[in-house]
Amino acid sequence: MDYSQFEIKGRSYPLSEIFRPGSEFSFEIPEYQRPYAWAEKETSDLFHDLYDFFELPNNELESYFLGSIVLIRKDNETRAQVVDGQQRLVTLTMLLALLTSKLNDPQLANECKGYVFDPGNRIEGIEPQPRLKLRERDQEFFREYVQSFRFDELGKLNVPVSDQSATADPSTTTRQLNDSQINIQKNAKRLSDLLDEKLTTQKSLLNFARFISKRCCVIVVSTPSEESAFRIFAILNNRGMPLLPCDILKARIVGKIGEDKRQAYAEKWEDVEENLGRDTFANLFQKIREQSDPSNKDNILDYYQKRLGENPSSERCINFIDNTLLSNHDAIQEIDNRQCSVGVYTDEVNEYLRWLNETEDKDWQSSAIAILAKYKSNGCSGQDVRDLFKMLERLASYFYITFADNKKRQSRYRSILKGIKSNCWRKEIDLTLDEKTELLDILDKEDINKHFITKYKKRQMYLFLRIDAFLPKDESTQGEHTNMTRLEYVLPEKLDNHCWSSKWSKSEHTEWRYRIANMVLLPISRRNPWRYNSPFNEKKEIYFFKNGLTPY
Repeated sequence: MDYSQFEIKGRSYPLSEIFRPGSEFSFEIPEYQRPYAWAEKETSDLFHDLYDFFELPNNELESYFLGSIVLIRKDNETRAQVVDGQQRLVTLTMLLALLTSKLNDPQLANECKGYVFDPGNRIEGIEPQPRLKLRERDQEFFREYVQSFRFDELGKLNVPVSDQSATADPSTTTRQLNDSQINIQKNAKRLSDLLDEKLTTQKSLLNFARFISKRCCVIVVSTPSEESAFRIFAILNNRGMPLLPCDILKARIVGKIGEDKRQAYAEKWEDVEENLGRDTFANLFQKIREQSDPSNKDNILDYYQKRLGENPSSERCINFIDNTLLSNHDAIQEIDNRQCSVGVYTDEVNEYLRWLNETEDKDWQSSAIAILAKYKSNGCSGQDVRDLFKMLERLASYFYITFADNKKRQSRYRSILKGIKSNCWRKEIDLTLDEKTELLDILDKEDINKHFITKYKKRQMYLFLRIDAFLPKDESTQGEHTNMTRLEYVLPEKLDNHCWSSKWSKSEHTEWRYRIANMVLLPISRRNPWRYNSPFNEKKEIYFFKNGLTPY
């Protein structure tokens, strides 16, 4: 066996050595890596750490440690794929580029420029190239603005016209930016502001540039083997942006795909991540596991390693992305956008999805995906889907209104997933008699609205909108309520008006003022704070009288 492929090399380098023209490293961010995701907080933290160390007295002989970076790099090659350290390398490149742009001395600026863009050497046959290459979808943007030192133009990029306000600066240029590019734009602006604030003279800028290049060090860990690099990546990544299981899975799965298809599948993976957002995307792998094996207690990384194998083939990784990741992504998009197609039951199912999406807890999504997958594989009828979504929505509402904890919800949804796999699902989804009784008891409490209105306004509005949806609709109703809706007391919260106090005793008022029956939904446009204590008939006239009808 050739053990050289598992050789690991490690050494400390000042930034001047790894970024200087002609360096032994030419950094590339592989296509399968996650996007540049540092926010302004992480960028500010890095700058302040550097600046605070720079300002310490009598520290000229000490170095600042920036952590480690992990590379895939073969012997005698400068090309180094960055497995861990992208966030720091990109941010440091921006910092060096900004320092370059702020130095007035042309010779100094030109020397600093070499840390960002290698001018090459025609005698040695070395072509000009950026010191760091991002993923293909971001590199052109990074090269055009950061590595060309065009920060004024970068700051003037604006969102697309459709999203601009009427007062948008006419000097701005519209361009569609992805999340990574937006982070680059914001962080460049933040670093520029910090440099202007902390380093107010050319001498201080030069001294800080010298500090960054000569006294800031990283440990470079390199290995020629992808597998070895990914293992080091998982072990050493304990700085900067927290690593999620989906990031390691991306390296393990996409990294195993043949080079001829790797870029295309890296883009598929990233498209899913961008569409869903980082948090939802991270939870997607949990949902896939729940559907496949509801009883599995392994952590996410161990589960997928067992599912795909210790050393999965390229074909197996491609199949996972095409037939598992993408299909679950499509299902979540259908669920979130209420665009499920279930024949004649489509409208009813999507209406239940509307209410399911109003709950704050999303644990029900795995069950919804599994039900739709069962339907698409002809495992159940459209009517079954309608009935099951009706029960699922009722269960999710019960959990939401009763403040069920995570353990209770997750245990129940695991039972539902097991039932779906064994075709014994109705019993698991439907509310039990005890649960129905518990829910009715809560709704009948005289202080339910007071409890919701003082602490949980979103749940309060959900409850009353859901009740309103069950009421028969006629020409006097207001139509579907929106966020511009509020709750109005019929019997006033305070008995300040004689017309109410003469008919309601204090005990009756206490019993009924916070009951569901005493509340009515009103569009905010119809709310008149001076009318809250008006007589009943006057309230009806003001708020609801229409075409001779009123919902009272």
